Amino acid sequence: MSMTVNYVRVPGDHIELLQKDLVEAWHDLNLNLNAYYRDTHPALDILLHELPGDVETLNMNDPAALAWLVSPLKREESRVTGPRVKRDSWPAIDLPLVAIEGRAVAIEGRDALRLPAVDFGLGQGAAFDPTTVQKLSRALSQITLDDLFRNFDYDTMQGMDLLGFGDKEEERATNERLARESFGHELRELQEFYQRAAASGQYVVVAFA
Repeated sequence: MSMTVNYVRVPGDHIELLQKDLVEAWHDLNLNLNAYYRDTHPALDILLHELPGDVETLNMNDPAALAWLVSPLKREESRVTGPRVKRDSWPAIDLPLVAIEGRAVAIEGRDALRLPAVDFGLGQGAAFDPTTVQKLSRALSQITLDDLFRNFDYDTMQGMDLLGFGDKEEERATNERLARESFGHELRELQEFYQRAAASGQYVVVAFA
């Protein structure tokens, strides 16, 4: 099932509000703004739009393939043959995977927060504090295009339904070029997004839809 991942960067002074449920957060925000429409039905996209200050949302359509390309843990989890390495025995936290999928793991004792108000339909968003965002941004920024495509294998990824193309051999060259361009663009978008959040000392919230 294809899922959209929403990345939201917000100033820290909004986190307390977003830890409430959507109805309460919507009500409190509009009281603070003295808005005339505070009794209307709450909508998450409008709530985020109305938050004061530097707030940005980045939507990515199913970055599973991007995660598979940059993360050895993701590739291990996706294996369909042979014995798998137990997640508990994995030697280190996979920071790029955390950045892409918003996995709520403790990083140097810092747990991701859960934000009930930021729920696009598939669960509460995971929020990373500015210190963690700095680490995630550095980890992403170190990934080059050579790193990204080191594990690119058209047949393997097509067989795992990570590409979404048809099976016509005559279209393969075009599809492979389009896939590489798309993954390169996704990586740059995400790197730049986290860089903006890190430079501004912001939280990043990751939520699925």
